[in-house]
Amino acid sequence: MKKYILVLLALLFIPKTVFASPIRQTTVNYKVKVNNENGISFKSNDKEIKIPYNTVLDVNYEYELDGKLYGNIEYEYNIGDIELSETVLYDSKVNLNDYKSGETNKIYVISEGTYLYNGPSKMYGKVDGNIEIPVNTTLTYKYGDDVWVYVTYKNKTGWICIYTYDGIIYEQGAKIASVYDNKKLYTIKDIELVDSPFTNNKLDVTIPKQTYLDLKYSYSNSQNNTYFYVKYNNIEGWYYNKPLEVAQVYTDNFIVNAIEDNKIYKLPDINSEVLNEIKKDEEYSVIALSTYDNIDENSYESWSYISYKDIKGWIHSYEKSINENEKLNKEDNESDVKKNKRSYKINIVFVGSILVIIGFIMYCVLKIREIKN
Repeated sequence: MKKYILVLLALLFIPKTVFASPIRQTTVNYKVKVNNENGISFKSNDKEIKIPYNTVLDVNYEYELDGKLYGNIEYEYNIGDIELSETVLYDSKVNLNDYKSGETNKIYVISEGTYLYNGPSKMYGKVDGNIEIPVNTTLTYKYGDDVWVYVTYKNKTGWICIYTYDGIIYEQGAKIASVYDNKKLYTIKDIELVDSPFTNNKLDVTIPKQTYLDLKYSYSNSQNNTYFYVKYNNIEGWYYNKPLEVAQVYTDNFIVNAIEDNKIYKLPDINSEVLNEIKKDEEYSVIALSTYDNIDENSYESWSYISYKDIKGWIHSYEKSINENEKLNKEDNESDVKKNKRSYKINIVFVGSILVIIGFIMYCVLKIREIKN
């Protein structure tokens, strides 16, 4: 159950943007044709490779560097990067079905620089030259991936880049937040708000613990750097997410079975009053679940607000580190070895006893036959 909860936490609190490595940036699927009459060159394993004019190439992934767009290609079994300004699109058609997401998603524009493009790459060019979507715009989409999404804005359709991993080469996408409908957070500790994920100026407000907040948006500029836009009374602002400070409240009935005995606390604090205890394999409903905290490299802890019979309270979940588990497994294995040795000795004695009995019986039979003869 603990591992299951940790996976859910990761899914619930990380926005839809998926982060790539600094080397392999954004996977794409289009072809370009070399339009430089002198051809273009690229390096592969310190070898200079020349690609002739009009050669058609598949672009595997792309990235921006110093305002220029580069694509990774393979040519005659050589792999390297080329500057895409020396090529043109071989086919500008886009098959929307290749980008069908299966559900309607909402996103919220929180910075300037969000432009509509004619396809899922800056190679396709901007729609009508230069259509910028203003800050505070909410958009919906049914087609897209982790980098590009297909939207409609003022009767114009196009693609916007939502890849926003700050500090990495490909960082020129729109600053986009995920939108939540009827979602709430519960504060485990006192929290503070800031005006923006980009300026981080503290607002003159402290939200006390044990408070329900309306969750409107979440934004991440790295895998471990998430902001939630919340509303508290008449104050709105961004909260920088920290472990074990807030819990996300569920609207659906989330039922699990206890993997072990666990105490139910009145508050998310092991020093608070113990209301009851759940036994292993007993069933309970999860009302809210906190973000988890790394105790060390391989250990985690979190709090769950649950409903058990007629009681509502908090249980503390702790995932043991790999080293601790290895130690326990080693102890179990040593115990099994000792048991196996004892069992082996017992089996040898048992088999030996049977053989002695059989030998004695055979000896008696032979003696009886001798006497009769």
